[in-house]
Amino acid sequence: MFDIVGSGNPATNYSMYLKEYPKLGVGGRLAQNSWQIGGRISGGLAAAQRLGAKCAALAVAGDDLFGRFCKEELAHIGVNVDGVLVREKARTSLVVALSEMETNTVTRMIKKTDIKQMAEDELPADILKNAKYYVMFENDEVWYKAAAVAKAAGAKVVYAAPYGDDTCLDGVDIFIGPATVDAKAIAAKGVKTVVLNDGVAACCGIDDGKEFSGKVPGVTVFDTIGTDEVFAGAFLAALDGRTAAQAAEYALAAAAIHSTVIGEIAGTPTPDLVEQFLKDGTFDAAPLQEQVDYYFSGLDHVSH
Repeated sequence: MFDIVGSGNPATNYSMYLKEYPKLGVGGRLAQNSWQIGGRISGGLAAAQRLGAKCAALAVAGDDLFGRFCKEELAHIGVNVDGVLVREKARTSLVVALSEMETNTVTRMIKKTDIKQMAEDELPADILKNAKYYVMFENDEVWYKAAAVAKAAGAKVVYAAPYGDDTCLDGVDIFIGPATVDAKAIAAKGVKTVVLNDGVAACCGIDDGKEFSGKVPGVTVFDTIGTDEVFAGAFLAALDGRTAAQAAEYALAAAAIHSTVIGEIAGTPTPDLVEQFLKDGTFDAAPLQEQVDYYFSGLDHVSH
């Protein structure tokens, strides 16, 4: 049995951190750079797995270097990748992210590919029928078909909505999105639990008709890439034994810690870091720095 089965297609992220964007036609210096796996599914499942949940991924990647990186790195983190299909002679998406210190903003450039999506007859029923939570990190018809299989087997369906998309909520039990979304409007459509985060500053939501909100100690934000995905994964990992309000605060703490280093997954914390941060507003940064160092040469870890 898996705690969380997540669906969505991964990408390889190349993150660059600058003090300020250079003027057009003028060079600049990088403060940091990093190769990490990305796509919403990667950040969400990496966070949940590192926080103690047993996770599995449903995804499609190419058989190129970036595709191998995505699948192998998810496995390295501990995520089950039996449901990750590898398409022959296909290329995996690349995201180049520029983060600026002066404005604390991120500019993304995405090279999407025409990789063939997973077909309904390729969905791994054995994985879907053994999930406590099934999470859609993307809005796609095949993932909704997968949701029906998982729900029929007893799973709760979660929509970790990209950019707050609320167009497809049929059968959704938990909606996770940004604070720009109207929680009451989502709940009115039959969603039992709505959880929203305002970056790493605050969280709020509605659970079974009851509203809640929360905050955690402040941090010095280094990079906001992946914050929403980490919040989503951490929330689901924290639900066992906690109320939705408590799990949301725990997830906000995980997202805050994550934001203190570069990239999509390098900052995903372990439970001891989150619990210490919630206790007194501090955490040991050494494990995160080890992950930053590892991903500085992330592509070097790919099999050849």
